[in-house]
Amino acid sequence: MSGLSYLKGLRKGELAEFAESTQLPDYDSMKKAELESALDEHLRANQATYSSKSELGDYYSRLAPRSPTKRGSTAAAGEDPPKKPRQRRPTQVAQDVGVTSDSEAPSGPASKAMSKTKDLVKTPSRAISQRAMRLPPSPAVISDTIERKADQIKASIGTIYDKSGIPERNEATREFLSRSLVIHWIPVFVEIWALRSQILPSKLAGTIPSFHYIKTPEIDVSVPDLFLLLTQRFWAPASLWTATSLVVPLTVAYFFNLSLYTQPSGRSTRRSSSASAKQYDPIVYSITKALVSYLVYAQHWVPFGMFQNHTISTVNESVYGGYQGLITAAAVSGIVSLYDTILSK
Repeated sequence: MSGLSYLKGLRKGELAEFAESTQLPDYDSMKKAELESALDEHLRANQATYSSKSELGDYYSRLAPRSPTKRGSTAAAGEDPPKKPRQRRPTQVAQDVGVTSDSEAPSGPASKAMSKTKDLVKTPSRAISQRAMRLPPSPAVISDTIERKADQIKASIGTIYDKSGIPERNEATREFLSRSLVIHWIPVFVEIWALRSQILPSKLAGTIPSFHYIKTPEIDVSVPDLFLLLTQRFWAPASLWTATSLVVPLTVAYFFNLSLYTQPSGRSTRRSSSASAKQYDPIVYSITKALVSYLVYAQHWVPFGMFQNHTISTVNESVYGGYQGLITAAAVSGIVSLYDTILSK
């Protein structure tokens, strides 16, 4: 049995221990077959250095040269070759077993059981060696393999995530939503959506039929009833909300714009030409919107009777929370604008 055959009979964990003790380079990335060949060449080249190690005694004992046989020595001396040893005569029990197996061999499961028993009786060491070779590697090797695979999966997921462009989109979305102006106008779009569902409802335009093969149900397709744009049912509530939530507050905030005369140093000087000046004061806008919403929708006060009570009730019932929701949204917008002004100083 050569040294390479002896290494092939070992597990990879044992080969790794030999490679570590003999300082074999780059053995971690090798497969078992590559590690066997590389370790065999390394041990042969450094036999004088590692032959004294006790754990490598079995390997180097298989590399020792064989002594000449007696047959060769006697032939060289001219003596007669030794007589052929006499074959051992099989016992009567073995002959009986052979006769029985040839003449009266049972069939079916009994024959299979007898054949397995004979194999175990004849070659017990072979069965034991096969069971030993099927044993799993050491826990250290299993943990190292799991960690290596986990690192590879993490690296692959990270590469896919970076190439997808999701981090850039997240940063752009975060930068956009972090502006006070965006937070200031989000309640306005929510009010528009709630009012649209009331004054411009959707109607059924058609139905997508179901597909029997993929088992999908019928899907109703609804679109806004655009014919309502020609009626007073749409324009009266839309005009009232536009006046109370946009026109009047923006007009007041445009003329009472305190940011035009305010600089970070605290001095009151005109800076209308400055690029940092705002076209309207968001804090004044929020205060004006809250006051107008309370007067119109809570007290039903409309100058010159421009809108009927039915129109006021329609807008008040359409937005989320009624006039209390409008006042709350204006208060939140005003607080955010005030906080942004404090941070910019």
